[in-house]
Amino acid sequence: MRLVCGLVLVLGGLQLTCALIRVAAWNVRTFGLSKANLLNPPNQDKAEILKLIATVVRNYDVVVIQEVRGRDLRAITALMSLLPRDITQSRPMRLKKTIPHPSRFKPRDNRLGANSAKRQNGCTSSSVYDHRESEPLPQGQQYQERYVYIYKTSTVKFLGDYQYPESNNKFVRPPFAARFKAVTESFDFVMIPLHAKPGSGITVNEINALADVVNTLPRAWNTQNILLLGDFNAGGAFLSAADRARLTLPANCQWLIKDDAVTTVMTNHPYDRIVATDYMIQHHVVDDTAKPYDFKTELNLSQNQAAKVSDHFPVEVQLKKKD
Repeated sequence: MRLVCGLVLVLGGLQLTCALIRVAAWNVRTFGLSKANLLNPPNQDKAEILKLIATVVRNYDVVVIQEVRGRDLRAITALMSLLPRDITQSRPMRLKKTIPHPSRFKPRDNRLGANSAKRQNGCTSSSVYDHRESEPLPQGQQYQERYVYIYKTSTVKFLGDYQYPESNNKFVRPPFAARFKAVTESFDFVMIPLHAKPGSGITVNEINALADVVNTLPRAWNTQNILLLGDFNAGGAFLSAADRARLTLPANCQWLIKDDAVTTVMTNHPYDRIVATDYMIQHHVVDDTAKPYDFKTELNLSQNQAAKVSDHFPVEVQLKKKD
């Protein structure tokens, strides 16, 4: 497929922007202070893990990270420090803690950089990144997680977010939806992430409740371009035969990541999924691009190394304006 690219002049140089938009959801297992190497004493192995996480994140125009732990955003701040970031265009940093600049770390394998560049929608890019995050969920509980969107500001524009109410009692970690606009293609789309609670009879209820999230999106958004994605725990013991029999998706939606996908490092289960509206599939989903990203193979990692990064692969899909 021939990629259509446009040149955009920006302060400080020339920036390359591409028509394809690559989006993903990734459960970065227990992503908190320890994995971000923010506990004393610093650990070189964990510094390498954080670099690998950043390498994967740079593949995407938008990625929603799940299982972000901690009362504050120090782990995300550490990750953002390894991504290109234009401070003048971003919100003020919430913390004053100094994070080592990525130039201090030397790549172990030049192949990592080469592979990452090839996956930038076929183009190299000097894009900068920003992020938007939910509050810790569920509120008032000892164990909490956040949903965090990290997005490339040259290719997508953040338009708004919506937190599905906890008071509806349908989810342990209610979806935190966000709306973006593809800059060069001028179409908007909504991402609705879910990290479902695992358990037979529990997981299926949360997946089925996604229909209510779609139905309660802000009216002002007025879009049929909707992706539902994340660690649905939609496989293995968490989704029994009886659960599958009563599993339903929101109206006019289809699975893009299906039952035969392998989305985890250590098992063959398709826990992580992407679902899209029929309209989104017809007008914006690039055929045959919805799949897990096997960073173990792509980054030449051992099983042990990959598992330290996360027990889940990202699930991704490419978008464009088809007509």
